[in-house]
Amino acid sequence: MFAYALMMSGVSMMVLIAGIIGTEIAPSAGLATLPIALSVAGVACSTLPTGKLLHRFGRRPVFIIYAFIAICTATLASVSLVLGYFSGFCLAGFLMGWSAASGHQYRFAALELVPAQLAPKATSVLLLGGILSAFVGPELAVLGRNLLATEYLNRWILFPGGLL
Repeated sequence: MFAYALMMSGVSMMVLIAGIIGTEIAPSAGLATLPIALSVAGVACSTLPTGKLLHRFGRRPVFIIYAFIAICTATLASVSLVLGYFSGFCLAGFLMGWSAASGHQYRFAALELVPAQLAPKATSVLLLGGILSAFVGPELAVLGRNLLATEYLNRWILFPGGLL
């Protein structure tokens, strides 16, 4: 449930704030919601490949790889926002949808791990994680907004002579 909530919190955060962010960094107002649309397209594009990967390699390695993709995607989105790169934020939206496709597979993994009589309860508990993600995602956005305004980031990454 907690893994599902964490995985899906990025999607709920994207739905909540991407349009607002898009109005600030998009080249035109008509493109403001493009990152949200790309998130949906990412889920749609990755559903079949994710299923094939799960079938070929098993759940554990695929879930770990997709979690790593989600972490890299969150980093890309953060850096794109700090630097004002709309195209990078759009790519992050697409990749966030791509990694969310594996999160949707968690319920099937949960069903396989419990006896048949506990399957409805397992599904309910897991989907409770989806409700939790609707609260966690926006809260992470609020808590993390000042994280990128740290002295470390300003000194070492954003300004000349830093790491980038």
